[in-house]
Amino acid sequence: MKKSLFLFSLAAVAMTFMATSCKTQQAAEPVAATPVTAPAAQQQQTSTADKSYLNDLLNKDYSLKNYLPEEPKPLAWVDEPVTETVDELMPSITATKGNTGMRYMPAGVTMSKDDNATYFYFDTDANGKPGPLHMRVQYFADDPLNFNKAEYRINGFVYDLVPATVETGKQGKKMFWEYCDVPMNNMTKDIVYALSHGDWVQQRLHGADGMVHSKLLSDQQRKDFYNVLKLYQLMGGTF
Repeated sequence: MKKSLFLFSLAAVAMTFMATSCKTQQAAEPVAATPVTAPAAQQQQTSTADKSYLNDLLNKDYSLKNYLPEEPKPLAWVDEPVTETVDELMPSITATKGNTGMRYMPAGVTMSKDDNATYFYFDTDANGKPGPLHMRVQYFADDPLNFNKAEYRINGFVYDLVPATVETGKQGKKMFWEYCDVPMNNMTKDIVYALSHGDWVQQRLHGADGMVHSKLLSDQQRKDFYNVLKLYQLMGGTF
């Protein structure tokens, strides 16, 4: 009898220990974390920014014209300030005494009929005030050209100078000279600007019977155009 009671008590203790152990294990099991969400105001702000960025992408102009380089344009007159001084320009210019004042033209160039040249020049009065800016074109060769138009291809664009008169003559038995002297004005100032600012200038003199005399003007000639023009402006010349 005592033995039976002892066995019964031992079984009861064992069952109690097992029940306590199960509860401890259940309490030790990790609890799934509750997801943390951003405040509603912050979510709305982020959503608005995303929509705005998306709208910008959708409304952007992706047409090809915005990615092509700008087409070149012909040079035209620009009222720009003169940055050079008279002292800086004069070494490239010759000043000679004229009828009343002085004549200014590129150094190394003459008005001789046997000199092939194209250039600007101007005269001043007794008070030093410039008269019109002139463009002079001189042709000298063993073939008469009888040109009546000077065409200039500047940076790929065409400019025409049509003189009112062209002087012609003969030197010796074989050589012929021709020249025009054109006062430049408001109607021709685009070609003045283009000649003095162009990177590449070709002169084509159109003569009788379709003859054309063509030559590429040198870097020095283009610089001479610029220097004489700037001196003309510094001394008060206008168009």
